[in-house]
Order: sequence, then structure tokens, then C-alpha cells
Amino acid sequence: VSALQTAIVGARTETAEADFEIAAQLDSWHMLPEAAQFAGRAANLAGAELFKDTGNAEIYSNIMARARRMDAVLSRLGSYPAADRQVVPSAGKIVAETYTPEEKARFEQTLIQQAAPLDRTTRDANLLPLAVSAGLADLEARWRLDSMAEPAEPLDQQFVTLQSRRALYGE
Repeated sequence: VSALQTAIVGARTETAEADFEIAAQLDSWHMLPEAAQFAGRAANLAGAELFKDTGNAEIYSNIMARARRMDAVLSRLGSYPAADRQVVPSAGKIVAETYTPEEKARFEQTLIQQAAPLDRTTRDANLLPLAVSAGLADLEARWRLDSMAEPAEPLDQQFVTLQSRRALYGE
């Protein structure tokens, strides 16, 4: 790890870009704890501008998702919608494919807590795509049904399709 850091950073000042490069390389070598450490350092250096660069945002979110630190990713969502559209599907896919049922249940509870103070529009724009890509069908159905409860909202065809796939025709 120190040899990689020396090769990339050298005698220069440590930058977010350099730390993301190190994190990505460590992740490709399946050295997840070290990759998460460098991704966290890079995120601290980048600050609020982290998701401005979609490439770095994706490196960060994928490493943190694999490290089971989705709370760190959730706290960064919403600032840059373009980055969110790229980050959410890949991080959600990691949740769907690698998390255990218990970890998915904890993640679902985290999403519910994050959504509690938000209005429906903000929740549906920021958190619903993550629930969808993470394969949290019950939460997706609940939120879509909740959104359709508004008198002005039309029937959500994605809700109908989801419930049909799940063979739940009562709602």
C-alpha cells in the first residue's frame, strides 16, 4: 500500500484525485479495508465537491457500498443529480447482489429513516431509485403506493408492474 501511495503521490501534496486513484487500484486488488480508507480520505479532501466529479463519486460509492458503509454514500446524495443518476444504480446493484438479507433489512431501515424528514417528491427523486436498484421491492411498493395517495397523482404504471411481478394484486 505504501509503495502504491509513493508511486502515485510521490513527494507531491496528497490530493483527492491521487487518493481516489489509490483507492480504485486497491479495490481492483480486492483490498477493501485499505480501499475504503483511501476513499474516505479522498472524500474528506474533496469535501462538498465530491460528487461534482462523477468518476470519483462512483469510485467512492462503489467502495463504500462494498465496505457496507452506505450511510456515507447516503449523506452525499442530492447535491449533484447528474452524479446521483450514475452512482445510485451501481451502488444499489452492489447492495442487491452482495448484501445478506439481514444487511438489506438494515439498509432498508436506514432508507426509511433518511426518508422520514423528506417530502414525497424529494424522497422519490433521491431515495426511491436507490431502493429500486437495491432490489428492495417492499419498500419500493410502499413508497410508490404512498405517492399515488395524493389526489392529483395518476396511477403509477411501475407500481402496477412491480406488484404484478410479485403476484400481489390486492393493492
